[in-house]
Amino acid sequence: MRKPFKSGYDVVIIGSGVGGLTAGALLSKAGLSVCILEKEPHVGGYLAGFRRKDFRFDTAIHWLNQCGPQGVAGKIFAILGKDHPVAPPQKRIRRYIGNDHDYLLTHNPEELKATWIKEFPHEKEGIKRFFKAAKK
Repeated sequence: MRKPFKSGYDVVIIGSGVGGLTAGALLSKAGLSVCILEKEPHVGGYLAGFRRKDFRFDTAIHWLNQCGPQGVAGKIFAILGKDHPVAPPQKRIRRYIGNDHDYLLTHNPEELKATWIKEFPHEKEGIKRFFKAAKK
C-alpha cells in the first residue's frame, strides 16, 4: 500500500533508477525527508531493462554479480545497512539458442568473446570493440 504524499519534503528525486534510489536511501539515512518520483510502473530505471522501438533490453542481469561483497551494488548496500539481501554469485547467466547457434554467457564474458572470435575470425576487431564497450 502506497503512503500518501506529504505537503513537503526536504528532497525530491526525479527517477528511481539505481542513482535515484541510492541517493534517496543515503539522504533518508542522513535524516532528510525524501520523495522519489518515477514515471514507470516499476523502479530500477535502466537496471530493470528498457525498450527501444521493437526491442527489449534486459540489463538487470549485468548487476547480479555486483551484489556480492566486492561489487558496486554490494558496497552501496553495506553503506545503507546490514539487512540487505545477498545474491549468490551467478555462473551461468544467459543462454542464447537459435537454429544455428548455442551461446552461453557466463560470469566470464571473455569465454563468449573467444568463442565468437573463433567462429567469426573476420569480425575479430568488431567483437573486441563490442566487448570493450559492453564492459565500459
